[in-house]
Amino acid sequence: MPITPRALVDLILLGPAGDRRQLQDSPVLGDVWLAFAAKPDKRMDLLITPYRECPAGPVAKEIANALRKLGTPGHTANEALVAYLQGLVAARLSFQELLRVVVPRTCWWKDQKVQEKLTLVTEDEERLLKNFEQVVLWTAAPNDDRRIEFAQEFAKFSSLDRYTVLAGVILFWSEEHECRPAVAVSATRHR
Repeated sequence: MPITPRALVDLILLGPAGDRRQLQDSPVLGDVWLAFAAKPDKRMDLLITPYRECPAGPVAKEIANALRKLGTPGHTANEALVAYLQGLVAARLSFQELLRVVVPRTCWWKDQKVQEKLTLVTEDEERLLKNFEQVVLWTAAPNDDRRIEFAQEFAKFSSLDRYTVLAGVILFWSEEHECRPAVAVSATRHR
């Protein structure tokens, strides 16, 4: 049975059926994760909410400048990919641009506890690889009983582990854009 991007995002964000919890310790909302999981190689129209008293105009300008410095294809001076409205910034971004430009400018990212945990997550390569392995095992499970068994491991993921795994899976899919997501994840098992 093929695995849909939505099923995988739901499992990582919410956990297995018996242990549902929302990934709220992230500046990226669930519908954004789902949109990028479904079309990982596409740019998405996003609404970005500036923090508290920050005016939308300067936030939009900072994002636009960062995108120009990043030098990603498709961003020219004549394209209006970032615009501000009252209290919101609208931007058309790829998943990589979201992760490299917007997320590091959030209060969540700048929080000292998050930074410490991110350092631990990236330094603990063995745990990170084990978490990705669980995703691969779940997608390649031959039947629902085995899938439920593998899904129980997702209950052990911290919210930051979930964020890291989901970001990694979507980044992988965006680089393997000619593959369907379920095929791309399953293919990693054979490498």
